[in-house]
Amino acid sequence: WYVCMIKWKKDALDHAKECDPSESCGLLVKIKNKNKYWACKNICTNSIDCFVIDPNDWIEAEDSGDLQAIIHSHTQGSTSPSEADVVGCNTTKLTWYIVNPKTEEWTQLQPQ
Repeated sequence: WYVCMIKWKKDALDHAKECDPSESCGLLVKIKNKNKYWACKNICTNSIDCFVIDPNDWIEAEDSGDLQAIIHSHTQGSTSPSEADVVGCNTTKLTWYIVNPKTEEWTQLQPQ
């Protein structure tokens, strides 16, 4: 199914695999009616357990198109959202995707 995977999902998964064991983070940006994965730098000091998107990456992505979602990886265990993920999703009012680079599982989280 990897061959048929949506390009932005493949790009996000590839980024997660590159960053493993640290959490990857990025943005889904709509540019000219196409969704594109925007890989961002994780500036969290404890990048194995959390992520903080580099503000410069966020600004660059936002200047390039419309933000659709935040994507990050969980490298340890399941893709179930943490309490911090739920709070972050509700605060940003964006869809969040969580991917595991080892199992290639995805979870989608919607803001409440």
